[in-house]
Amino acid sequence: MTQVSNTLFERVKRTMEQKETLQYNCKPARCLRGECSMDECPVEDWIEDLKATIESIPQKTVEEEAEIFHALSDPIRIRIIRLLAIKGELCSCEIQAAIGEKQPITSYHLNLLKKNGILKAEKRGKWTYYRISSPEIISLIEKADKINSIDPIPL
Repeated sequence: MTQVSNTLFERVKRTMEQKETLQYNCKPARCLRGECSMDECPVEDWIEDLKATIESIPQKTVEEEAEIFHALSDPIRIRIIRLLAIKGELCSCEIQAAIGEKQPITSYHLNLLKKNGILKAEKRGKWTYYRISSPEIISLIEKADKINSIDPIPL
């Protein structure tokens, strides 16, 4: 095995100490004690299974999800979403005044949110009104608050 594989093997072995797969397939958990060779260890099979699993996830889906999270990754955009969650529907000029940004910056953020399906826009005369496209957006932001308050798992 290469140095990278050896390092990977050691990391996976450590993280799998509680994994039933490793404990079940190893003769009396020899891997956990460092007594088996890498060639006979089920960690290699586990890694191949992980690779197959990740390859089964459609790339387009992952890219679309990443775009949504990117659209939600800016404090100005989160403030816009929270404002719309409270007020319902607002004109772009009202949003601009509320967030205190220049028109091009406000338009950029609104268009990015709209492009990613987070906001819906409706043109009324020369004004564009924005609203949140789905209550799931608010739920996602609320979940982020909850995630942020969870104690991290020690590694």
